Order: sequence, then C-alpha cells, then structure tokens
Amino acid sequence: LSAAVSPVYRILMHGFYGQTLAKMAMGIKVVNARSEAPMTIDQAILRELPQIVFNIFAIYLGLQYFGFEPGPDNMPAPYSVFTALAFAWTVLDIEVFVRNPKRRALHDIIAGTVTIRYKPESE
Repeated sequence: LSAAVSPVYRILMHGFYGQTLAKMAMGIKVVNARSEAPMTIDQAILRELPQIVFNIFAIYLGLQYFGFEPGPDNMPAPYSVFTALAFAWTVLDIEVFVRNPKRRALHDIIAGTVTIRYKPESE
C-alpha cells in the first residue's frame, strides 16, 4: 500500500504546493529549474517516475515470488538484477546530486526542477 500512497502523496504535494510537509518544515521548495516558477503537476509526475517504476517492479517481484524464502544460495535472478539496478540508480542519483552545482539529482534533471530555499511571505 505504501508503494502507491507515498508517490501519490509526493506528486500531489509537489504538484500543488511545490513542497511536502517535510520540505515546508525545512524551508525548501521544488520549482521549475529554468524559471523558478512553481512546478507543474506534469513535472511532479516526471520527478517521481523513477520511484514509481521501481515500486511497480518491486510489487511484481513480491507477487511473483510470494511465499518464496530467498536465501544466499537460492536468490532468484530477477531479485538480483532488480537489487543491482536499484542500487546503481541510487548511487548515480546521489553522485549527480553531489557533483551538480545546483544540487540537482537525476530525478530533478528528468523533471526540469530544482530545490531552493524558501521563506513563506508573512501575512
């Protein structure tokens, strides 16, 4: 259930507010990288797309091997491939983030977004 709820939450919060509750608390916001205008719902979906793809594969593998007890000697090949791809994506996402001068990760580059410091206007 959390594999579906979490991405939907992040898409809706980023699409409508540019922030999740945690980003609000931290004083940061995700905006369009070119104009720093509010991000669109399409950008929010693109930003979340890699996580959605990994979640779909994880759910598929969970259903495919339901009841199977994998161990070090009998790990199915799809598990190993999926784990390697997920690990490679995570390392690459972090590496791009660390090396990028604006601290944009791969999911930001895919979506055309950037995270900025944000102070809400006082009323």
